[in-house]
Amino acid sequence: MRTVSLTVVLLSLAWLLAGSFGFRIEQLLQSPMSPATATGTMLAGPQQEPGLEPALARIAYRDLYPMLVAMQSTKSLTRVDAVALLTSRVGAAPADLRLTLVHEDSRIDIPVGAKGDVVIPVNPAWQQGDAQLITNQPADSLEMRVSYLLTRFSGERVRYRWLWESMNQLNKALRPIDAALGMPPRRVDGLLLEFPAGAAAEVWLLELGQDANLPVNAAGQLPLPRDADLYAANPTLVFSPPPERMLPLLVAAPPVAEP
Repeated sequence: MRTVSLTVVLLSLAWLLAGSFGFRIEQLLQSPMSPATATGTMLAGPQQEPGLEPALARIAYRDLYPMLVAMQSTKSLTRVDAVALLTSRVGAAPADLRLTLVHEDSRIDIPVGAKGDVVIPVNPAWQQGDAQLITNQPADSLEMRVSYLLTRFSGERVRYRWLWESMNQLNKALRPIDAALGMPPRRVDGLLLEFPAGAAAEVWLLELGQDANLPVNAAGQLPLPRDADLYAANPTLVFSPPPERMLPLLVAAPPVAEP
């Protein structure tokens, strides 16, 4: 087994905290939709006629279908859940959003969750026709995005490889959905751990020859890199308190081989 320099680990964390090397933090791992298929913005539909009510935001079901199928393909993953989110560009709250699937003479109301999460049925027959998803909001005011929710570990301790394996599952979820959206490949190169506000959180890295207290920033966040040396050593991380959320750090690059 390789030994890991504690200095190297702390330098890696410092690089992430500084925001260098192309890393970016996303509050939700959002996949920008391909403009070619209009899956990122709810389209206006019919052109607005003078004197009539403004057109409502809508999108053809067939334009969303590739994304829905790709999301469905990730359901076998045990630590990641890909969720469709309906978000407003003009500040409308999720509770005010309505979404209806209209196909021929049928109308299916699709509930909008507290965070804008929606579950849209996958039906191959609908993508062959002119099924539409219609909202109660103005045209061009809504976006449909994909959020990836990570299962948190239980307790206050976790081995590094558990977190690495969670990143692997995130990468597996990203690939088919990015491909369906016509996006360049991306991968997860770290996790951002977020702690409760005002918790004075502490994180300890053990079993590397010298225990280290890792620096949680003033916002209660600790970026943890995806590091092959840490994978080899598989140290224990101890949290007080445990993080509230684990958010992915993305880099736009082809996926790499995973142990």
